[in-house]
Amino acid sequence: MTNTNIYTRLNNLVCALRADEDNCDLVENVRDTVNSCRNYVGMVDRMEANIRTARETMDAEDFRRRVQTLDMNRRTAHEGLMIDVNMLNKICASIGIQPVADVDEDNRESYYSFAKKVAEAAELGEFQEW
Repeated sequence: MTNTNIYTRLNNLVCALRADEDNCDLVENVRDTVNSCRNYVGMVDRMEANIRTARETMDAEDFRRRVQTLDMNRRTAHEGLMIDVNMLNKICASIGIQPVADVDEDNRESYYSFAKKVAEAAELGEFQEW
């Protein structure tokens, strides 16, 4: 899925939600999920940098504990991201449009890939109009 395709799918969802008075308030969920994707990708990048620094500066036992803590935090954040993305796909299904995310619920990496593409599109300012 290209960034433009992500933009198109998210924009189609926002337009469909705005067209139905009963669903207008769900546009905020779309914004929140875009922000969730951006925050998650940024957090993963910071964690990876933290692990690289810790590997060079900590003894083995402290490093192991640090990585365990970071991994637990990443897992928790990732589960939240999965919930957000799945919610958007369920909203799409409920209003009869194509899902915004091509993710496999059994493949956690597919959620990161989606979040990364959303974050990249957001950095380009593609979602500013809503």
